[in-house]
Amino acid sequence: MKKIFVLLYILICVASVVSANDCVFFVRGNQLIPDDTENDISVQKEILTISLQDDGFTSVNVYYEFFNKLDNDKKVVMGFEANPPYNTDIQFNPKGIHPYIKSFSVKVNDQNVSYKNAVVPLNTPQGFKPFDLNEWKAAGEAFEESNGQMLVNGNLIESYAYAYYFDATFKPGVNKIVHTYSYDTSFGVGQAFIVDYKLSPAVRWANKQIDDFTLVIRADKTAKHFMIRKSVFPNAEIKLLEGAGKNRVSMYYDTPYYEFTLRNGAFSLHETNYKPTSEDELCISSCENLYYTVDDKGEHMEIGCTYDRSRYFTYIIPVVKTDFDVKVAHNLPYAHRGHVFKNKELKEYFDKQWWYMPDSAYVDSQSDFTEKDIEFTKKEKDKLE
Repeated sequence: MKKIFVLLYILICVASVVSANDCVFFVRGNQLIPDDTENDISVQKEILTISLQDDGFTSVNVYYEFFNKLDNDKKVVMGFEANPPYNTDIQFNPKGIHPYIKSFSVKVNDQNVSYKNAVVPLNTPQGFKPFDLNEWKAAGEAFEESNGQMLVNGNLIESYAYAYYFDATFKPGVNKIVHTYSYDTSFGVGQAFIVDYKLSPAVRWANKQIDDFTLVIRADKTAKHFMIRKSVFPNAEIKLLEGAGKNRVSMYYDTPYYEFTLRNGAFSLHETNYKPTSEDELCISSCENLYYTVDDKGEHMEIGCTYDRSRYFTYIIPVVKTDFDVKVAHNLPYAHRGHVFKNKELKEYFDKQWWYMPDSAYVDSQSDFTEKDIEFTKKEKDKLE
């Protein structure tokens, strides 16, 4: 059962996570979907904003414009289903409140609306129908939860999700819905962060697509290095909205990926008439061991993954072989913040790194370093002494 659940995530984040058994998945995000197949309401526009933070959390803000083709109001039960966590010790919550989702809110046409929670069957055409766990208890059966499965007396019953759902009244024409939440960011071996998001449920709306879709990835007051499988957005128009950033296409296990480096700013990926499929769901992950013989110093690797809350940075560092390699590693947090190097060797080295973006206005300081940054630079400095 555990292996089946792991395989699901491997298929979703192909090659982003190599050792799935050593990953911790807290939350998998989801589109807002109707309770049943919808034939009158279409998704005209969506702006999905994902903010990568340095505190172990990810924030999500989603702006929708729905179009009601009817001449009258239509009430729709809608919401989203969040997969249960995997490889954590958290207890199952029968009330349907996801243990790792925080600060969920939703507005329909600028009005705050209340929502309900429930434990529901996962990936059914008609969603948000709560399981009646009390019936099992009344029958004297033992209910338990194990790595995303529902068990009664040890027998597999059905995969489940935590649901957040609400009543939305769609007036004729355009309707605006905004919902926000934050959650613990998943991570794994070689992956400082993994942001997993289901886009394909959007086809449950009347137009079976998102007419105008924009993904915005933010990294405010931090530097992030990440990748997205190119097949998810094959025709994406990519723009740097603000801050310092670069992007390119990289091959990883013979699969093309968009690779990004971003500092204190945001990238956008835009597509029209977007038809997401379950085969290509969104997975934003830190780059894992992408570099081999990238320069004359040879093999490179990534650092940044730990099995605690200190998943705060991800740097591509050289495999430490010489004192110079140690100097490079020690200076990585400064280089990612744009430090302009005066040392000739270091300057030549970082100028060769495609992700390096010097900033003459940057003043050396550890004021915005995370505890992990400070610990890392001290450890590398100690090697030089």
